[in-house]
Amino acid sequence: MSPVGKALRGARLHAGLTQRELARIMGISSFCLNRVEAGTTAFRDEWIDRLPTAVRVPVIEALVGHHASEARRLRLRVFQRRRPSSGPV
Repeated sequence: MSPVGKALRGARLHAGLTQRELARIMGISSFCLNRVEAGTTAFRDEWIDRLPTAVRVPVIEALVGHHASEARRLRLRVFQRRRPSSGPV
């Protein structure tokens, strides 16, 4: 399960919503929502505005955290490529 899927599921359950109810609110199928929660389908940015407030905040936090960790990993890889080798001179 992805961090976003985990946050979505936890927030949905905390709000007392079933997958079918939240999917109806979001305008997507419950099958699609199930796949997002399982991490097999990516969460689309355009769905943010369709989420109820109680569910939106944890999902946004997970999205930001996920993207931040990806950005940190990318910066680390770029930094490692730029470092000169410490081989014999």
